[in-house]
This record gives sequence, structure tokens and C-alpha cells, in this order.
Amino acid sequence: PANAKAMLSPILREKPSAEPEAEPDWYQKVKRRAVFVCLCGTVATGRDQINLPEALLSMAMHAKDKNAISVGIAYVGYRAPDELEMFTEEWQKKFYRMLRLGERTTKVPPPRQVVVHGEVYNVWSLLDGRVRVMRVGEVRRNGERVGVGWMRYCAQLLWHGEPFVFQSCRSYLRFAPRWDEHLRNDLAVALRRQQKPIISWMSQLQEDEPWQWVSDQVDYDDNNTSPPAALVGTHLDEQFGWLRWRRRQFSHTFGVPTQVAFFTPHNAFSTSELLTGVPADPFLNSLHFHGQLTCENVRLHTQGFDVFAPCMNVTWETAHGAREAHGVLQGVADEVVGSNGDFFEEQKDRADAILDPWENRLTSLDEEVLDAPMPTGIFWTALRPQDPSPWETGRHVGHRLMKGTARTMTTFEQQTGVDLMRREVHERARNGGLNSDRDFEDSKVYLQGRERSLRQQMEGGVAEF
Repeated sequence: PANAKAMLSPILREKPSAEPEAEPDWYQKVKRRAVFVCLCGTVATGRDQINLPEALLSMAMHAKDKNAISVGIAYVGYRAPDELEMFTEEWQKKFYRMLRLGERTTKVPPPRQVVVHGEVYNVWSLLDGRVRVMRVGEVRRNGERVGVGWMRYCAQLLWHGEPFVFQSCRSYLRFAPRWDEHLRNDLAVALRRQQKPIISWMSQLQEDEPWQWVSDQVDYDDNNTSPPAALVGTHLDEQFGWLRWRRRQFSHTFGVPTQVAFFTPHNAFSTSELLTGVPADPFLNSLHFHGQLTCENVRLHTQGFDVFAPCMNVTWETAHGAREAHGVLQGVADEVVGSNGDFFEEQKDRADAILDPWENRLTSLDEEVLDAPMPTGIFWTALRPQDPSPWETGRHVGHRLMKGTARTMTTFEQQTGVDLMRREVHERARNGGLNSDRDFEDSKVYLQGRERSLRQQMEGGVAEF
């Protein structure tokens, strides 16, 4: 017995650390079709803590392939760093019910600390790794206030290798029934036309609705007649040379995804190649959003990505939120820029280098860029549990925040109608890359048709009277 005890004791002692780290069973079953839903908040004291949990409930309720959904959320915290301000046990139970996984035991586990380019953040892995949450401090150690550029980057780091990605920088979203099925189908069609397609669109607008809401443009059989909206260019910012933007609503749905000029982080669905090839750039965080968006579209084009509008709209945001977003897209309202003056010039130099039509020069920030973590395609919360920075960096995977070499700024001009060198925005850019404006709700043809229809109705009414 004594010998047996002596033989057993080391084994028993080692057991806790000897358990093999592995991907969760649920993920192994859906790994080849999994969708990573990547969302972020941007302010500590706004409505993000209310909007994000409700957006996820709407997303889960309306997903068709519910088992294949996983989530990454980065948000700006305002309480103690180890206190999770949302995603309570009660919310987790609702989320399980929306995924039709029945009643499960839920808890808020202790967070794990990770290091993101020198910043120490807490990460919670909830519901067996289905929901990953990163709490970000309002100000970085160097004094830079975080904005949408940094928050999108942090949310993308929560990717665990899922082959498909839906991402949005809007905290309030309502989803259409079978949104994931529609987007997968659109992406499959686009993949037959282009090697690197992205489905990207601006949401339809509604008043603030509970998360259970379903649009009246979706019938009982889930047929969706809601047209999507596109991001279009309007004119160039005279001071910086960046493109100013606006949302433009289509007047109808499409039979197949239609190719458009511009990507928007408001809504995008793609393969995960987007995260590894053109991740969000945290080193432009202190620039106006319209400048960040101009740089990202140039990077995407030169890396060989093409953008398509979906056949139908599958997300909604509030009209109030859209009005605020319009100011940011136009470059006239951006709070982060005002408080980050010390970082602006250095980051603007990087933007100028990205938009330079002749060369792909490096700047003073590019050495630092190489040390930043990049989205890494492994289930790192389970497979690298002790690693404080479980990601590859630019030194291992290459500089992923530069222009690409697959296409040039000349082809960018031809495809989008934006000539950054001559500082000209052509009609093609205002039509989102389409040859004319006839497909848009505010086109002359559409408005004339509506006016004619209303006149006929009125004349018919008068005749009946």
C-alpha cells in the first residue's frame, strides 16, 4: 500500500496541469463552417453596455446555423478593470435560449489578463468559449484615448480561427431572420466571380426597437424585401485629402450581390482572410474616421479585395445613431481626434504614406507596428491558456498594415472614381462604384417615377370622387 501510494501521488499531483488543452467539443463539430461575430463599443459612458448585449440576442435569435456562431466583443470599461459590466448570468441564459441550446449552467468566470501592445486588458471567456469579451481602458498608457480604430483592432484579436467573419463597428444592431444564411449565400456567389470578395453594406434605419423586433419588410416565411444601403464618396477633404462619405439607400433588392466601390466597417461579411490580410489599423486611431476609412479602402483594393453589396439588407440601426454616424463619415464630428492632438501628426504621416500613389514608404511608426499582435487563427483561450500575449506579431507574419502589391492606385481610381492624386471625386464614386444612380432611392429616375405614381393615384382618387 505504501508503495502504491508513493507511485500514485506524483500522478495525482500532476493531474491538474497535465490535462490536455483542446478546442471545445462544440467548436470541433462546427469548425469548418463557424462564423465569428466581431463587435465593439467605443465609449465608456454611452449606451454600449446596453446596446451590445441586446444586439447579440437579436443576432442569436435570428441566426439559422445557431451552433456555428461565436462572438468577440471589445468594449470600453468604466468600472474596476476586473468587473465585467455586461453579459451577466441572466443574459447568458437568454443567449443560450436564443441559440436553442436549452438551459445550461452559467457563470461569470474570473478574467484572464492579456497584453495587447503594452496594454494589460482583461478577457472573459463565457459559455464554453462561445463569447469572448475584452475590456479596454479609456486611455492607453501613452496617453492616447481609444477610439473606433483601436477598438475594432482589439475585437479582431478575439478571433479564434473561424472561417467566416461578420464584423460591425456599431453597438446597436437588429438582425433579419436567417441573416447568416443570406450572407453565406451571397458570399458563395461573389466567390465565383472574385477571389477575395467582401459583402459590405450600411444598415437600414428604424426607431429604437426591443431586441425581439422583426422588420415588417420580412414576411412570415422570412422573405426579405428590405433593400441594402451602400457607402459612397461625396467629395475630398481639402485639408487632408481624405474622402468624405455618406450612406446611400438602394431602391430595391438584388437577385445577385452587386459589386460596389467601397468597404464599410459598419457591416461586413467575409472569409477570415480579411482579418489576416487587412486587419483594422490601430495606428490610425487618432485620425478622423473618414481618414481611417479612406486608408482602409486603399489597403483592401491594393491587397486584391473586392466589395459587394448584399442582395438584401439584414441589419438595422437607429435613425438617431445614423445621423451621428453621418457627421463622423463627413469628418465634421469626431471627439477622439480633439483629445489626441499629440498623436495626430505621426499617424497622419502613416496615412499619407498609405495613400501615396507612387511608393510604399515606411514611417517612424512602422517599426512599432511590427511588434503589435495580429489576429491569429487558433482557439487561443483554450490552447494557449498561460500565454500573456497569445498572438503572432508582425515580425512573424509580416507587415499587414501597409498597402498591398496586387493592384495599384491607378486601378483604385478606375474602379472607385476617386483620384487622390488630382484630388477629384467623379460621379462613379458618388454612385458607390456603379455606372449610374438609377438603383438608388434618391436617383432622379426613381424620384420622378414616384412622383408620377403619386400623381396618378391622386388623379384616380379625384375621378372616383
